[in-house]
Amino acid sequence: MEMVTRKQKTLKAASEELGISYSQGKRIYKRYKEGGDKALVHGNRGKASNKKSDESKIRKAIELYQEKYNDFGPTLAQEMLLERDGIAISVSTLLLCRFQNPCFRPYDFFWFVIICLLVDYTFLCNKCQISS
Repeated sequence: MEMVTRKQKTLKAASEELGISYSQGKRIYKRYKEGGDKALVHGNRGKASNKKSDESKIRKAIELYQEKYNDFGPTLAQEMLLERDGIAISVSTLLLCRFQNPCFRPYDFFWFVIICLLVDYTFLCNKCQISS
């Protein structure tokens, strides 16, 4: 957008380069002129996700997982936590939190790697950073 401001590039060419429509380019350029570079950053950046699980719920699920369902795989443990204990937590959260525990089983590492390949690694790892 800086090149458009300096008249080194047309708005149409900049829009095509960004892979957006001309109309969207005009909206972005208008925002850029009003607020500079900071106006182009997404408004939710730095805020917690709306889908973020409650830390106390995660902590309780991990404790129950280690006490009652330690020899279960993460999928079965997730189902048992939901059925028997009424705690809804994702398999990936269980798996990643279990992986951070030093007593994980070797096949947990396999699934941890698979999930990291399928989903954004940093997002998943931040789910389990729970203070004691």
